[in-house]
Amino acid sequence: MSYKKKTSRFEYEFCPVRSVCNVKGVGESNFKESINAINYIANHPEFKVGFKIFFDLVETNYHPSYEELQGIVDVLKSHKENFKNRIALVTQPKMSIVAKLVSIYCELAGMQMKSFQSISEAKEWISESET
Repeated sequence: MSYKKKTSRFEYEFCPVRSVCNVKGVGESNFKESINAINYIANHPEFKVGFKIFFDLVETNYHPSYEELQGIVDVLKSHKENFKNRIALVTQPKMSIVAKLVSIYCELAGMQMKSFQSISEAKEWISESET
């Protein structure tokens, strides 16, 4: 059984059996909506510490400034105690540098985050057993 929720910009699916939260972004977005999405996941009653998070942002159109990128990283890091498992971030190729920067900053903070341009590669990585 999974819990699904759809907003104008994001679709969420919390799957307790697989311990994963899938998030799909669609259309135009901005800093506030991105922060709200991260906080929504962290504060949702279906989200459990140890869940993996799969962000599919391929269909999202948002190009954060450097300050916004830092703000997104800060919010992700503020949830570090809840976001203890793998986080995959999939973007379109033109956003790969931004995604890589977010991933690097989060990894430096001790989080398990990796950016991808391929949904299948991201799903494979997030599904791997931790060693």
